[in-house]
Amino acid sequence: MGASVHTPSRCCGFGQGSPIQTTLGILEDKIATQSRERVGECVGGFVYVHVGAAGCLPERQKAILHRALALAGDFCWNVAKLGEPRASLLLYEDFDQAPFPALLESLCVDPAAGTTERVDYRGRSNPPILHRKELLLLATDPRCDRFAALTRDAEELGLFREPHKAGTRERWAARLQDARVVVQGHRLVPLRRSSDVHVEREKTAIARREISKPLQMMVRHGIVAPGRTLLDYGCGQGDDVAALREGGIDAWGWDPDWPREHPPLQQASRYRRRSH
Repeated sequence: MGASVHTPSRCCGFGQGSPIQTTLGILEDKIATQSRERVGECVGGFVYVHVGAAGCLPERQKAILHRALALAGDFCWNVAKLGEPRASLLLYEDFDQAPFPALLESLCVDPAAGTTERVDYRGRSNPPILHRKELLLLATDPRCDRFAALTRDAEELGLFREPHKAGTRERWAARLQDARVVVQGHRLVPLRRSSDVHVEREKTAIARREISKPLQMMVRHGIVAPGRTLLDYGCGQGDDVAALREGGIDAWGWDPDWPREHPPLQQASRYRRRSH
């Protein structure tokens, strides 16, 4: 006589068609539906939403946005931060181009008082940046998968630990460096060892919006001053030269490798023209 076999899941009420199994299925469907219907990300009592998803906001949040827009004039924005009574319109770098978009400009709106406060971040070297940007889009946006893959890369590396300490460009860059990864498109890839990387040093000059630290010190101590002539050999793209000439200093620049096609006098003239 064969022994009877009892399926544990059936004994515990987890068998197919059981009340518990049916309840779990309903919950899973509800969670999936909520995910599809999600509009924006809620952080600290505010809802952040991309302009492309704003039309699907609940009516209450739509009303807040409309009141803010009525006071915003021609302000250009791509993200709204909605709360009560205040709201903000934010302009970030393009979501498709910037993996972690930096904040370019913000407009804080107080509809009750009828006031606005505008802040420009473009000239700042360390602006706030945006993580998890896919959460600001509609769940059906075709870009979500690509953006979410970048978020998963960062999560797997632990880059979002203590997120309040990684919300600016410089702090985020430091975390990437500590993790020895670099951003390529919308993925994080391991940084190769320096011995494996050939760097063309002559092509690493960067454009700056302010005078370099060494020249700031020279100006501060009177080494560089009106009435004196300065030649910046190895001037890169010539930003220091242009800034000094704008300040009334007879400054000239030459870089043998950047750009190669300009002989010294032509490049010096180029920087001189830029300063006027």
